[in-house]
Amino acid sequence: MSSLLNEYRLHQLTDKEIDEYHLQSDKLKQELGYQLEAFCRSINIEANINRVTQEFEHACHAYSEQPITIAADAPLLNMTIKIAATQHLKTELSLAVESFLKHLAHDIVNDSVKLPRNSRIFRGSLTSVCRKMILFYSRPDVSLRDIEHFNIEHTFSCSIRELSFDNLLSQTMSYYRDNYHRYRLWDAHAISLLALFLFESREYFQPLEHQTNLSYLLADTTPVPIVRFKQLCIAYWNENGENPFVSHYTEQAFPDKNGIIFAEYVPLEHISEQCWQQLYALYLDRCK
Repeated sequence: MSSLLNEYRLHQLTDKEIDEYHLQSDKLKQELGYQLEAFCRSINIEANINRVTQEFEHACHAYSEQPITIAADAPLLNMTIKIAATQHLKTELSLAVESFLKHLAHDIVNDSVKLPRNSRIFRGSLTSVCRKMILFYSRPDVSLRDIEHFNIEHTFSCSIRELSFDNLLSQTMSYYRDNYHRYRLWDAHAISLLALFLFESREYFQPLEHQTNLSYLLADTTPVPIVRFKQLCIAYWNENGENPFVSHYTEQAFPDKNGIIFAEYVPLEHISEQCWQQLYALYLDRCK
């Protein structure tokens, strides 16, 4: 602790430094409000922007009233103080945007989970589901079957790096995953389709010319041990299994629209030993 104290010292901002800091924070507050309004317009939503800017302002004012920490060996110059204050403003700006996106993500998910569980919005991978939630929240007047024509992901650019569709999607995925998302469990039917996917069909991927499945294992009359079998299946799945054709923001079912969406099932790294034994048995049958 003493070595840490020796590395830094506290400095109470002067009245002039506080005025300069408030001038800078006020400009950032205005810019934050402007960018948030532009973001909301771009994705066609309403949000309490005033709450976000007020929280940012309060955090900045609280900072100016407390001693700031600077390096012990730094000269006590105006530039040193400005650098420390500017860095703090950047931190508060990032926190404000993160808080805004987190609240918005909660609203998006909580609104979507009111829909019937058989809604198309809940089909597909976690990413697909949450992307559709955002689109549905943005355009509730648009049918999910027509949502392909309303791409809002690339309609907004901003000088605040954290304020992006990708970060909103990340917050939405985090909240939905922690509170609502559940994987399907592999049953005999799903495992049989997985075996077909791994050893026989090469028509599920794009681009087709770059895909090879595990059918080469069937050419060897000596089956690979189950431990190696697991490694090969997981490696192949991680490389290819999460990149099927996507239509209307939903992965296509395998082997056709009446089949299953693999991304809805427990990842192979986490399936039970019983499931592995069933899949391995199907592989052995094909080796005969």
